[in-house]
Parts: sequence; C-alpha cells; structure tokens
Amino acid sequence: MFYGRIPCFWALFFILSACAHSEPFKTEVHQCQLANKSLSEIIARQTKVGIIPEEQTQIFEPQNQNVLAVAVVMHGLNQKPMRMNELSLELAKRGILGVRGVLTGHGGEPDRLKTVTRAEWLTDTHETYCLAEEFATRFHVPLVGVGFSLGGLMISDLATSPEYTGVQFDRVFFLAPALTISWRGKLTRLFSALHFLSIPSANREDNRSSRYTPVPAYNALFDSVYEIQRRGFASIPFSALSFIDPDDELVNAAELERLSKERSGRFPWEFEFITRGPDASIKEYHHILFESRFLGSAAWNRMVSRGVDFLLKKS
Repeated sequence: MFYGRIPCFWALFFILSACAHSEPFKTEVHQCQLANKSLSEIIARQTKVGIIPEEQTQIFEPQNQNVLAVAVVMHGLNQKPMRMNELSLELAKRGILGVRGVLTGHGGEPDRLKTVTRAEWLTDTHETYCLAEEFATRFHVPLVGVGFSLGGLMISDLATSPEYTGVQFDRVFFLAPALTISWRGKLTRLFSALHFLSIPSANREDNRSSRYTPVPAYNALFDSVYEIQRRGFASIPFSALSFIDPDDELVNAAELERLSKERSGRFPWEFEFITRGPDASIKEYHHILFESRFLGSAAWNRMVSRGVDFLLKKS
C-alpha cells in the first residue's frame, strides 16, 4: 500500500504499465499429430537457434526397472534448464521417465529473452509435451507434469489453452509454481512498457541463464498468468501437488494455498509448505526448491518422495 503523494517518477511507470497490452489471444489450433518431432529433430532445431548442448532437451530414462509414468519437466524463469537434471534423475530412479524441456531464451541464447513471447514458450512446452506423449504411448503409462516456477505456469497454461487440443496431464507435481505472484514479483509490472529494459537477476550465477532478466520475459510470464486468471483457476484440468517455501520471494504462498484448498471435485489439489534443513547450502533465498543442495537432504528426500508417490497415485 502507498501512503501520501506518489512521486511523479513512479506515477509515470504506473501509467506506462497500464498502457502495456497483453499478448493477443491466439485461435490457431495445434495438435501433437501435426507437430510431432523426434528427439533428434528437436535437438537439430535447438542447435540451429543457438541452444548449447547441455541445456537442450534431454531424456532421463529409468534403468533396470519398468517405466511407470512419463513426465514433462520444465524449468523456471532465467534458470538454466540443466538445473532440473537432478530432479529428473530422482524421478528416473523411481520409475518415471523424464523429458526435460527448455524454454526460449534459457539455453545459452540470452538475447532471445529480449523478444520472447508467451506464444513461444507455449510452443516450447507443447513440443516437450508431444515428445513425452510419444514415450507415454509407447510404454502405455500415464503422462504427468513436473514444473518449477515458470515451468509450472507454462504446464498449466498449455493444459488450459483452447488453441492446443488433446493436451492432458494425469497429475502434476509443482515446485513453487508461478500461478500466484507476490507483491515483489508484481513490482516488475511497473516497467512493462519499457521493452528495452533489463532487470538484474537476484538468482545465483550457477543457476541463472542470464545476468539480467529483460522486461519482455516478465511480460510473457504475466501474459500467461493473465490468461489463466481470465479462464479461471478452476479450469486447470488436472490434480496437482504443490510444494513451496512459506517465505518464497516471488510466488504468493498464502494465495496459492488458498486457491489449492478451494479446488474440489474431479481435480482436487494438494498443498504443502517446505522449509530447508540445517545442511542447506543457501540461507538467504527461498525461491529455490529445485536441487537438494538448496533444501538439505532430509527436506529434499521428503519432497521428492511425496511428489513421486503423488504422481504414481500412491498417496
């Protein structure tokens, strides 16, 4: 809340923000049957656009056991996709084949974040989904989702977008999904009309894909949030389990808990708070659930085991 007179400087940003337009709603229909690509074709395309090998789409297949499910695994905003590899390996150890995707601008081509759109991220997520669907069909197992922050948002956006037909997740395991944005996160909307501006990232250097997050990338994220809000939170067509640190800086944990508890009927949602253990390697940042070193071994193992049990309907 603001008290007293708002300085002209900030008033200007409010006006610019109000003038910014969300991405136009698309009506073109996309189906996996029309867009199916093999992994080699996806890698070839990603190489052509400058995505470096370690960040390209990767398959994590269970060894010496049956495949019980196939997961679309998506990363967060300005996060290196490979930072989701540890979680993907944990899924594979428990029988879940992971298809870890990459969103435009996060694979070693940071300049693409300066022009990225929601539509491009939807295309990326759909490409990952279609590849995962092929594996799920081959093994006759459910297709599930795993998403951190922006990744959880894009899974939800894809599943509710009328222009993407046939998308169906059995269940989804969320880590701090960017479905409800905190007041700190919403501050970036002040700059939404300043497309030339980039905001320094508070993320660790070994986690982030770029030193700065351009305003268009934030705009693309908020376009997805807006579309889900426009359709209604209840329209998300899958059951989900969300984990979040109660002190998360970017996601409104209390609002996410409230919305999760309001879900009922065919697709109920479950919600759990999680806090890092004493052996966690970082203490000052909370929007960082995606690796064991940031949670500590006990908290990480509890979260992963609970998430896998949920995806496999063991809980």
